[in-house]
Amino acid sequence: MSIGQLCSTGMGVADTIMAGMAGTVDLSGVAIGCSFLWPAFLFIVGLAYAVTPTTSHLLPTKKFSLIQKSLFNALVYLCHLLCGGNNLVANALSV
Repeated sequence: MSIGQLCSTGMGVADTIMAGMAGTVDLSGVAIGCSFLWPAFLFIVGLAYAVTPTTSHLLPTKKFSLIQKSLFNALVYLCHLLCGGNNLVANALSV
């Protein structure tokens, strides 16, 4: 996990350096993109961390219907985030 975070941060640094060399408009585009990317990434990782203990707690008790509901709710939250994020980006681009 730590290696993945370091690689992702390094990629962001490289993107910022390259965009900074291209110009200020490109640099601002990278900054806006990162401001959408990181909260979405953290939400998805948090969702995965929340679903795992719930599933592992319910699996030995054979409560498969509750496991299904938990996974379904996680997917609904994820779809809501993805659809909401796309609308925000579309609204920002239309201005």
